[in-house]
Amino acid sequence: MPHPIPLSPSQKYPAFESIWKLGYTILHQTEISRMFPAPVFPGEDTTSKIIPAGRNPFFETGKPFLEWLENAYSHISNGSMPYGQDLAAIDPSTRPTLIETLYEEVVPTSVEAQLMMRIYRNLPGILDSTVSGHGIPMADDLLGKLYTSTLTASGSMIQLRRVIDLVGHKNPSAKYLEIGCGTRGATREILDDVLGARAGGRRYGSYCFTDVSSYFLSGARDEFRDCPGISYATLNIEEPPSEQGIVENSYDVVVAVNVLHATRSLEETLRKRAQAPEAKWEVILVETTIETVWLTIVLGRFSDYWKGRRDGRPTSPFIPVELWNQMLPKTMNVLVSSVSESFTNGAGAGAGNGSIERLYASLSTPLESASLFHSKADA
Repeated sequence: MPHPIPLSPSQKYPAFESIWKLGYTILHQTEISRMFPAPVFPGEDTTSKIIPAGRNPFFETGKPFLEWLENAYSHISNGSMPYGQDLAAIDPSTRPTLIETLYEEVVPTSVEAQLMMRIYRNLPGILDSTVSGHGIPMADDLLGKLYTSTLTASGSMIQLRRVIDLVGHKNPSAKYLEIGCGTRGATREILDDVLGARAGGRRYGSYCFTDVSSYFLSGARDEFRDCPGISYATLNIEEPPSEQGIVENSYDVVVAVNVLHATRSLEETLRKRAQAPEAKWEVILVETTIETVWLTIVLGRFSDYWKGRRDGRPTSPFIPVELWNQMLPKTMNVLVSSVSESFTNGAGAGAGNGSIERLYASLSTPLESASLFHSKADA
């Protein structure tokens, strides 16, 4: 019988092993650039070619989506829609075959293509409301992959994991409140991949999973049933959390991944949360910062996607990086201490300015002592 391999002191007593990591509250520009490099995406963005959509004058229940489709269709003729004129010039009788051919080429590795094709194949029924525009993308949890497995989302998840790792290392007993959890994509990344909810070495005190709809809570309870310290609640961030059973000053970290844009007023929502009594939490915020055709095709039938139409966001709920830079210091009494941008090297939508998604780690430091560290890679 072979002799067992002797364990090192750190293996015998892991709790006594000292691991050093940079304090995320004192990061400088050079350190941020090194720790949060922009992900590099391969080649051309094959999902940026628009699938021309039909129009139905009798469609009423999804009026914002229909108006967007008509507006996008009008951009084809004037050349402002990428690839639009090329597609419009194709014989309509051969266009479906081309779409299917392109789809087969990219579908093995493209969640974007899978989602767009589902909408395309069901568009007549979606427009006349005989088919659910919600159920089609959500079937088989495909919509959940939108937030973790697409090119841009996967880059953001890398950055999110790095920031959470620093927070968990500094405060392994922190109490987390995640808002707008929805399909659980970010929650899964945080609990399983970073905070050790199942693998041991747990690095959180408690974690509250919330969403505006109770629909998502049952699936979360089932998936995370073996994770200790998890609670669940409905929460509408446009209303006072205290009136919804959430004690705001009992959390150390608030996580919001692609959720704040789904509000009627970004500035008002941020201001209310920042001015809550004893709001001393740290905020980790991830948001999309450009408008893309494919994303509106996929999400345009969800009413929350159009909540910001009267907030200066008529064609998309997203705002550019520049507006976030203006709004966050103005509305939140926090320090935006680390900002990392994701870029694409392809020729798809957004390649001109390079910005796809941006991750903010906003820390509760008084504004008078705040400074902005900005990490940016060349596109």
